[in-house]
Parts: sequence; structure tokens; C-alpha cells
Amino acid sequence: MIGPIGAWRRRPVTWLGALVTAAVLVGVIGGPPMAALGREASDDRGPATAHSLVSGVLAEREVFGFLPYWELGDADSLDLDILTTLAWFSVEAGADGWLVRRTTDGSAAPGWAGWTGESGARLRFRAQEAGVRVVLTVERFAWDRAGMKATVALLSDPLARAVLVRDIVDTVTVRGGDGVNLDFEPMPSTVSREFLQLVRELRTGLDAVDDRLQLTFDLPPSIRGYRLRRLVAPDAADAVVLMGYEYRTASSRTAGPVAPLRDAGGLDLRASARRALARVPADRLILALPWYGRAWSTRSEEPRSRTRRGDRFIGPSAAPYEVSVARASLAGRRYERSSASAWSAYLAAACSTCPVGWRQLWYDDVDSMRAKVGFALRRGLRGVGIWALGQQGDRPELWSALRFSLEDTSDDVPPVGRVSLSADSVLGTRDGLPVVGSSVVLLMEADDGADGSGVAFVRIAPRGGRTERGSLRRGTTFPAADLVRIAMPGAEPLADVFVPGGEAPPIVPPPASDPDHDPGRRVLFVGWRDVAGNWSTPQRLDVYYDSDLTSQ
Repeated sequence: MIGPIGAWRRRPVTWLGALVTAAVLVGVIGGPPMAALGREASDDRGPATAHSLVSGVLAEREVFGFLPYWELGDADSLDLDILTTLAWFSVEAGADGWLVRRTTDGSAAPGWAGWTGESGARLRFRAQEAGVRVVLTVERFAWDRAGMKATVALLSDPLARAVLVRDIVDTVTVRGGDGVNLDFEPMPSTVSREFLQLVRELRTGLDAVDDRLQLTFDLPPSIRGYRLRRLVAPDAADAVVLMGYEYRTASSRTAGPVAPLRDAGGLDLRASARRALARVPADRLILALPWYGRAWSTRSEEPRSRTRRGDRFIGPSAAPYEVSVARASLAGRRYERSSASAWSAYLAAACSTCPVGWRQLWYDDVDSMRAKVGFALRRGLRGVGIWALGQQGDRPELWSALRFSLEDTSDDVPPVGRVSLSADSVLGTRDGLPVVGSSVVLLMEADDGADGSGVAFVRIAPRGGRTERGSLRRGTTFPAADLVRIAMPGAEPLADVFVPGGEAPPIVPPPASDPDHDPGRRVLFVGWRDVAGNWSTPQRLDVYYDSDLTSQ
């Protein structure tokens, strides 16, 4: 997972308290595990919902979304008709076994405060009323020496594991949760057997309360260090969530996709899934996909360029989907079909005296999601996951991409749209047409209808020619937006503004031999595409361009 990792102060455990806890657990972890058939009862808690539950713990087709505590403010934007499991991220497991409740300064740990607070309670109620299971993610990161030491100490101590099991079971059930997700990463090879034991002990502890409580664990893309076959046995976890992201990190030497479907140069989603499926049944594997991207300073505009480091360059940074789309709305959106990844390239500087250089942002969008969800379905996986809910902001197209990928839904009707100039872009009139300067702001109105898949992209071009798929040739694609600022064909490109057709050689005005030639006349064509891939009929906009004028 990606997110802030704090240094928490652990809840102290006295020897007397530990012994009492261990005594309480005798009947929980000392007894025989529940039989596999004992977990096949259907879920009869609450009203019937649209989600089809299998064995009472997993949906027939899982959509497993992680909601980080720092995204709780965006919880109202969740599509609870699509989600089947919502994982609250997260509460840390301390080396002594207790869930971490306080930070080093004595304040409530934010993950704990969110799970136990009123806002978390309201979210659980709303989600469960919609038929969505709400589980608690318990994390234990070992990405540095201190984290590694704490993970080994916790897993290698039977008493600490017993304390953790009891604390998790109590914390989940007292708050009305539906289970737990374990995010222990990476897994030290010296305690892989002990992690398996923890999962088995937790399975028994949950079943002692209610055998319909869900238990999953998370798996890094390398899949190393986990005893997968035994971890998904009947006495262990219900499913494993493969974290299909972070194939490129902040320290990567080249820019590129965070979650490549195919990558000739290294590990990719296909390889990770293949390795996992060699040990795990397909119906026990959930493929989580990223709703975020990452940007690097690069040596050139060329895709997958080498990254640059140093104080004179902007450092690498993660970008939630809504931020990635905002950037692509300025710089234009490109797409690498082989890896099923969207990307943008733009110029930027770290400071006023620093050199201007290229920056590349790679992220997943509508087409990425549909390609990767389609891959998961073809492989027969139990479902897909999302890291992380809330990172879509108020943009609905990723939800729509999920729905149209997972459900038997079709959309054959293209959107309709209308384009106009902002008032600030019109500097006068000539022959009844607006006169503009080197750049303009285009106002967009587009609609895909109540039953459509939703408008996802807009493409702007200086010519009306179209491809077989219906998109404008030699144009620049942007995420769907209410407005787009562009440089006029024939004008000097501006920072963060692509001339329409920027994906092809620079555009020049029509030659004088063209019978329709007018030295100052420019034509723009604008077309919209929905999530399902239908392109609208392009709209034409005629203007006069005066290079001596400046518009907004």
C-alpha cells in the first residue's frame, strides 16, 4: 500500500495482562479449526442486497476497495452498487501484538480513530445497508530495518500473535465489522511459517465468533515470501489480494507504467498473476489495480525516458487519479497500448532559476481499467480490487469502467457534444467569425444519456478526418472536461498547452494552394468519446487567428 507510515507508540502489555489474554485465547486458538463445510452457510444478516454472496464471505464477483483513513472525507463519492467489500485502511499491528491506538505524541492514531469514531461508524452503516461488507485492514510494514525487526518480533512470538488475534477479533466484532484484511509486507523469509500460523489462528478466532467473517491478506507483486497454497487452505484465508501496482517506484531509473499489463523489460501484471495462480486457485485470487499514477523528471519527452535526480529537478511524486487527470487536461493524454497505461509529458522547472525540463506522468485511466479488468475476467479470478478509494475525487468514469467491464451491459450510442469559445478568448469579430490570439479556452458540453457509459475523453484536431474507430486523426486527446485551453494551430506552443495534433508532427496552416486557404482562418474539430469507446460526430469551430493578439 502507499501512504503515510507513522512511528506509533505501542500499547504496553504487562506479564499479567498477557497471561490473562493467553488464557482467554485457549479456547480460541487451542481448539480444532472449523471444518471447511462449516463456512459454507449463506449470509442471512440484514436485508437482501444486489450483491451475490458465495459462502457468506465473498461475492461471486468481488470488487474489493481499500479506503485509506485520509480519504474518509471523499467517502460520499463511493459507488456502493459496485463495491462488494470495503477495506478500512488501516490500523497498525505493534511488535507486542496490540493494535496501535496512539501516536508517539499521545494523540489517537488516525487509522484507529477513523475505525472507532463516528464518521467510521456512519460509513459502515451506509455501506452495510447497501450490501457491502466492511473489513478492517491490519498492517505491519517491514520496508526498513526497524519495521523488519518489529515484524519478526511479532510473528515469532506465539504470545504476541495470541494478543493480536484477540485484539483484532474484538476490534472488528465490537464495531460491527465483517472481517479483516492483513497487509503484512514484505514478508521476511525467516517468519513465513509464523505468518501462516497467524492466519490460521486468526481464522479460528474469527470463526469462534461468526464463521461468516471474512479473512483476506495482501500480496506484493513479487509474491515472494508467502506460503500461498497453505494460506488459502480451508483453515486459513478466504482469498488473497494481489497488489497489482508499484512495478515502478519513486526510485525507478526510467519512467513508465505503475501497473503494466505487459512489460518486456521486467515484471508485469501477467507475470505476477501467473506466478500466483501456480499456487492459488483462481477463485481465491483478487487483482487490485491502482487509481493513482506517478510522475518523474525525465531526460526527454520520449516514453520511458531515463529519470533525472538532484535539487535542480522536481522529485518523483505519486498522483491520485483526479490529479493525474487534471495534469492530462493541460498537457494532453497519451496511451501505451502494450502496457495498457495512460501517460502525459510536459515541461516544468523546480524553481525560478532551475532549468526547464521534461516530466512524465504515468497513470491508469478508463482504458487501462477496462483492459486489466478484462484480463482478470479472462483468467477466471475472483474479482478485482482498488487502491485506493477516494483517489478518483468526484470523477465518475472509473466507476463506469468497472461497471461496464464486470456487468453484462452495453453502450452502442455515442455521446453528443457542443463546443464554444470562452468570452475571454474572443478579441473581436471578422466576417461574422470570432478573432482569437495564440491560445484559446474551449468550453465543452457533452452528454452520453442516462443509460450511457459516460463521457471519458475529448479530442481536438485541426482537420476533420477520422479513423476507422471514429476518432479524429492527428489530434490531441484530453480527459473529458468542462473547458480545455489550447494553442491555436500555427501558434508557438505554450507551457502545459499542446497544439492540437501534438501527438504527430507540428501542425501548420493549410498551404496557399488549398482553394479554401485564408491566411488568418483556422478550423478546429472537437469530438467526444464515452467509456465504452463510442466517438461522437465531430463539432466544427471556425475562427480567425491573429498572431499579434494575445488571448487567455
